[in-house]
Amino acid sequence: MQLTRTWRRRMTTTGQGGAKVIVTILVVSSVISGASTLWRWVFPPDETPVAVTARSVGNETTLVESYAIDCVTVLLTASSSRAAEVARCFPDTTDMSLPTTSPLIVSAQAASATFVGQTAPNVATYGVIVAVTEQSYTNAPPVRSYYQLPVSVYNGGAPRAMAKPARRDPPPPGVDVSLDYPVTITNDAVLAGVISGFVTCYLTDANGIERFVTVDSGLGPLRAYATATVTSIRAQHQVPDAPAEGSELRVWVTVSARAADYTTTPLQYPLTLRASGGAWSVAAIDVVPAIDSEAPPTPVAGGTR
Repeated sequence: MQLTRTWRRRMTTTGQGGAKVIVTILVVSSVISGASTLWRWVFPPDETPVAVTARSVGNETTLVESYAIDCVTVLLTASSSRAAEVARCFPDTTDMSLPTTSPLIVSAQAASATFVGQTAPNVATYGVIVAVTEQSYTNAPPVRSYYQLPVSVYNGGAPRAMAKPARRDPPPPGVDVSLDYPVTITNDAVLAGVISGFVTCYLTDANGIERFVTVDSGLGPLRAYATATVTSIRAQHQVPDAPAEGSELRVWVTVSARAADYTTTPLQYPLTLRASGGAWSVAAIDVVPAIDSEAPPTPVAGGTR
């Protein structure tokens, strides 16, 4: 432990006897502080109840979603030889009449625990919506269907369907959100050349992606398509002729990608560009595009259910 000048002066003023007392106090205090730190390191304090509860609910939600997918899939595809699997999920299955062959092909399952129900001692309940794609035979037109399944969880880790599923209507269609890229970038702009080069090197077998990305972008070639053509570019604001070092620009890029079998796929990329040495490079593919917060969303007309 190092003493400051202030404490040295106080010890000198106090005298030799007082100095010994002060030093003893400081040493003991240091030992106590160190012991306290060591104790907290060896025996860390309990996590806050909020953190524990949040993680517990999150784990239970994941569990019931996975379980609901399994049970709805079992019920929709079960034949008489799989009665035990149905009974594993659902109560009151002895009165069920299962077909001799599997009635449906089920794929693309997804689930969302949309509702937390009542609780009882050691029991939590959830309402889960399960979405599946159904086909009556291999080449039949696929139908997207939705089922609601109530699930109980005992002691945080033992799920069980409370009843058989209920067929539900699909979710509402939502709204169209206006994006915030009002400036059109023409094909002859320098910026368009940078973006086109990046898209080509990122999506195809073309080499040289390092010429179009920043060193910290983490982006490497996918080599997923034979060709990739940029069809339009829009920016969030006007592109300066001489961008300041480190300045950024968000752009919205529409791409037509063609596979080796000549099938085309429309793609759209929200990109963040960064200026370095007066030139633009791709710094990131944004997870979510920029939106115009002042533009009201446009409701989408619901289709036939």
